[in-house]
Amino acid sequence: MGGKPDSDNVQWDSSTVADFYSGETAGWREVLGPGMHYHFGTVDPTRPIDDAEAHFSFAIRQLYPWIPVRSKVLDVGCGWGGPARLLVDERDCSVHGITISKTQASEFAARVPEARVSVMDAQELDLEPVRDDADVAIMLESLTHMPRPDLVLRGLRPHAGRLLIRDHVARGEIGFTNPDWNMRFPSRVEIREQIKEGGFRLEHEEALEISWEVSAAFWLENIRRAFPVFTPDGQFKVLQRLCESIVNHGPPNVDIMMFVAE
Repeated sequence: MGGKPDSDNVQWDSSTVADFYSGETAGWREVLGPGMHYHFGTVDPTRPIDDAEAHFSFAIRQLYPWIPVRSKVLDVGCGWGGPARLLVDERDCSVHGITISKTQASEFAARVPEARVSVMDAQELDLEPVRDDADVAIMLESLTHMPRPDLVLRGLRPHAGRLLIRDHVARGEIGFTNPDWNMRFPSRVEIREQIKEGGFRLEHEEALEISWEVSAAFWLENIRRAFPVFTPDGQFKVLQRLCESIVNHGPPNVDIMMFVAE
């Protein structure tokens, strides 16, 4: 199975993803919490199970063995800067964030002024040799948003010594698309092939334990508090429906995987 998804499977483009994350920043702060982390956290065994913020941060700290202290990190799909803030504070990293959302970039710059942030389509990376080269490129639950992940990984190869992907992977042998979320969930075979076709050599992979219900309940409570009358259309409503589904029916049929390639 090649790295390029079938056109029937992908029903959005990069501008759609940009619109998806263009909501008012104050609303995102209320929904996501002070850390501005937008990923499903693994369980920090030292914290209470309902401490969602601690688990979100632990999800990043769990990747530290693969991110050397004082390394240069290229964060592709950097969001609002939650992971970058931790990497700067706790690993003394030099971070360059890449996002397609101007709204996210503005928040990132305010949250992590020590870092750089660029607004660009990851499928059309415009990076300078040497200046933009990184020890580690990280993609934290962002590759599945890319209509052409093969283009992203090929573009990263000249600029990254190591590739660290944490993302949603379909269970079973066949990937699937959820157009409501603007995401395609590849199978394990598919994402391995994408990494290989991008010019990287897979060194390590593992499934991560995820506190789906903790994350979903946390966001759902925040959404209902932020929008007590009605939830606006767009990403907030999509997130609300996802969280309600997880709380009421259990997590989706995907695993969260970590892949390390060089």
